[in-house]
Amino acid sequence: LSVPEILLPRPGVDLSRWAVIACDQYTQDRDYWDSLASSVGSAPSTLKLILPEVYLEDGDRSDRLSRIRAAMGRCLEDGSGGVFAPPLKGMIYLERSTAYGRGRKGLVAAIDLDAYDWRPGSTAPIRATEATIVERIPPRMEIRRGASLESPPIMLLVNDPERTLVEAVGERVSADKPLYSTELKPDAGSIKGWLVSGDREMELIAAAMSGIAAANTGADGSRFLYAVGDGNHSLATAKAVWDEFRTSELAAGRQVPANHPARYALVEIVNLYDRGLTFEPIHRVVFGTD
Repeated sequence: LSVPEILLPRPGVDLSRWAVIACDQYTQDRDYWDSLASSVGSAPSTLKLILPEVYLEDGDRSDRLSRIRAAMGRCLEDGSGGVFAPPLKGMIYLERSTAYGRGRKGLVAAIDLDAYDWRPGSTAPIRATEATIVERIPPRMEIRRGASLESPPIMLLVNDPERTLVEAVGERVSADKPLYSTELKPDAGSIKGWLVSGDREMELIAAAMSGIAAANTGADGSRFLYAVGDGNHSLATAKAVWDEFRTSELAAGRQVPANHPARYALVEIVNLYDRGLTFEPIHRVVFGTD
């Protein structure tokens, strides 16, 4: 676990248009993305910083990636042209109210990609929860390579029945005024976020993680800290880009700093025991059979 630099939009930016859903149910729904683009218009939005999966195999991918990188550059400009307030060194505690009346808590932090392995049978501290389709990674690497910003939809599940991490952080910080609060469109509930920073807070988080690690240590000594609940391929892509960069730098005789930004990926940690987290079956319809 690492403490990232978080960029949030400056005051005055419409957060309801800035926030964009990341959800598999819209993967092939082009009408949804067209409608979203119309509602966003010229307003700052993460829609302009991502490539929805529905467009991944289109012939204009290179043009889309160029526009995404240009949009990232504009967001980072100083003065009135830029979108962001000064960066915050810390984590973000989230409280999400879903459209179904449930609440869910999360902790946005960075994780060390060297501690993650998606391959089956891995004993790494961070592991995948579904088969990773290797063919899906290269086009996603095109997006992440050279990107100056990341907003990956990655959820890590932590096995914390005593609620010592995410919920405990929330108890300590949620009495303060949130950094931001906004409705999520369309019909996706709402979200609030609080800054988590300072040496004392990081010591408490480290202590909680030590307890979770001890409780999730196997007979072989391996520790299972996080299961990738969503965004398996996004995290596998981050890992692939980091490995590629490190290999090319070392091959060129250049040293890679141990804390290089590419080594880390932004994630949201959610307790497996969160009362707002529900698991439901996936139903598949098969066509063209007798």
